[in-house]
Formats: sequence, structure tokens, C-alpha cells
Amino acid sequence: MGYLRYMPSEKSFNTDIDTLIYNEIGGLDTMPDVAGIGLFDGNNFGIYVGNGDAIFASYDIGNIVKSPVSEGNWISWCTFEGINYTQEVVDKINEIQNPTEENTEEKNENGE
Repeated sequence: MGYLRYMPSEKSFNTDIDTLIYNEIGGLDTMPDVAGIGLFDGNNFGIYVGNGDAIFASYDIGNIVKSPVSEGNWISWCTFEGINYTQEVVDKINEIQNPTEENTEEKNENGE
């Protein structure tokens, strides 16, 4: 929730958002390399921070941890309501949710 409540222009937190609403988009193989994308492991959330790393609250350790996405149990990526994502993320979501004939043909040619 801190990620959603942080106002970078004021460098402070607010309490306007009190509910986490997320949209699970796809598997990690479809995730754009854009910092700020949410990660989901089926129970917990993390934030992709770029360079292959994620941050998340670790219940085992008791604090915020930064580690490679590949070392986590992440199964999918998501977006959070209240965040304005870059056009690259919006385009990727549209591509996944509304595949074009061209994208489908490319995947079929590759055997996928």
C-alpha cells in the first residue's frame, strides 16, 4: 500500500487509497521490462524495480527485501489501480488481451 500511497512530487505518503485493487495480466514471460509493474506469487505481491530485481515485504525476514525476480516464487505480473503506467505497459496489456492475427501467426510460426 505504501507504493500506492506515495506522492513523489511531495515526497510524502497520503491515505487516499485504502484498498489494494490489482489486475493479473500474464505470466512472467510476457512481462515488460518496466519498473513499477506488480508481481504476484499467488498470495503475495512485489514490485518490479528494474534490472531483473523485485522488492517485497518478507514475512520470514520481517522487512523489505530486494532480490532477483528469478530467485522468487513469482508466477505472474499485474497492475494496480491508482497507478498511471507507461504506454509500453498499456501496449503490452492490449497485446495480451487482444491478440492480433499478426501476433498469433508469429507465435504459431515459432511453435508456440
